[in-house]
Amino acid sequence: NSKYAKYFPHQKQHINARLNSLQQIIDYINQHEPNLAIQIEIKNSIDNPEWSFDYNEIANCVYEFIKLNNLFNRVKIQAFDWRILVLLTKLDKRIKTAYLATCNYDVNYCYKLFANSPVTQALATTGKYYDHIIDMIKDLGGYSYEPEDNELSYDELLLAHSLGLKVIVWGWPEHSGFVFNTELIRQLIDWGVDGIITDNPAKLKNILGG
Repeated sequence: NSKYAKYFPHQKQHINARLNSLQQIIDYINQHEPNLAIQIEIKNSIDNPEWSFDYNEIANCVYEFIKLNNLFNRVKIQAFDWRILVLLTKLDKRIKTAYLATCNYDVNYCYKLFANSPVTQALATTGKYYDHIIDMIKDLGGYSYEPEDNELSYDELLLAHSLGLKVIVWGWPEHSGFVFNTELIRQLIDWGVDGIITDNPAKLKNILGG
């Protein structure tokens, strides 16, 4: 009966449903689709750090998991907490990092995110002031820029591509008011986005003709 659930009226609740561990999922993929690329999102809360381990601990844990399963060439790690992504890049540049962003992510916000972090000092030594967070993502060693689907502009897409960054969008029904906007998705495809994260992959597949 949550507000979020109302966006998915055709889905049914499963009582006592159990979640697989990440290791179980990787083992299953390796058994059935050993060449499948894998995208993992870190779900910590920047505003509520007490809800999870410290970002340093998370980065090290994720790195050890990638190393244990030899996923360096197959995995992409995405997060709103960019500090984790920076640490992963420092640990191994082979790890593809995807910088999630939404409406409050501007240059000043990102500097605040890195407050009391070695990243702030590293960026300060460049002597640069970034006109856009996309420039910052490039300098931090990012692989892709990942904004909310209805917030991406065509100019941002061109800027990211000019810097060699991939652009992958995602949906946030509680913010945008929709789960799948066909007109918007067609526009993003026409623009040339590199990927679309959606809660309705069947609709996306139909648009792509698959």
